Parts: sequence; C-alpha cells; structure tokens
Amino acid sequence: MSETAGDDYTSVLRTFANYCNAADEKDLDLLHDVFTPDAIWALSDGIEMHGIGEMQAMIDRAVTTPRLTFHSISNVALTLDGDEGTATSNWILHGRTAVDVPWSVVSVGTYRDKLKKVGDRWLIADRRLDKWV
Repeated sequence: MSETAGDDYTSVLRTFANYCNAADEKDLDLLHDVFTPDAIWALSDGIEMHGIGEMQAMIDRAVTTPRLTFHSISNVALTLDGDEGTATSNWILHGRTAVDVPWSVVSVGTYRDKLKKVGDRWLIADRRLDKWV
C-alpha cells in the first residue's frame, strides 16, 4: 500500500514530534525514529554530530534533568520528491530551572532538513540549525 501525500506529511510531522520528545524527555532511543543512522546534525555554533551515537551522547550531556525544556516546531514548509525531501521549519525552545519554576523562552530559530524515506517513515538525514536568539 502506498502512502498519499497527506500520509507523507503526517509522517514527517511525527518525526519532528519524536525529535522534540527525544530531547525534552531525554529518550535517547527515540532518536532512531528521528534520524537515519548516518545522519548529520549541525548546530548553529558550528558543532556537527555524525550518526545517532554522537547525537545521543550530546543530548545525554546537555539534558541533565528531563522535562526542563519544551521544544516546539511550527511553520513547516515541506518538499518531497520520491524517497527524498527537504523541510524548513521554525522552532522555539522554552526552558526552566526546576519543575516548579515558570517557563521562559531560551532560544528560537530555523531547522533546515534533508529527509529520506526509510520503509514507511520519513527520517532526518541532515539537520542544520540556525539560531536567531
């Protein structure tokens, strides 16, 4: 059964939601449902991670306590061509220093993604992060 364009779009949005949840909940295994095994993740400060193992190690170091961050992705512009695609989206990161402290905006920016269809799922093969604030 082939997916429709709507199903593909929903699959990409599910991948983006999994990314947010993996970071916010420190669910390192969930990154396998976000990135291709050989994916590149480039941060705005020039740091690049290659492969899911490096990404897991970075999140493990950066997220000391789950649920102190809240990622949100919006304004997704998606172009799909066969089993490859590109997406540009905006993100906002809220944070707090403890679970009983109010949220504040930590940073905002843009993701520029290259996507690959693997089986029936769309995964990120290359993610570039442009940080505005």
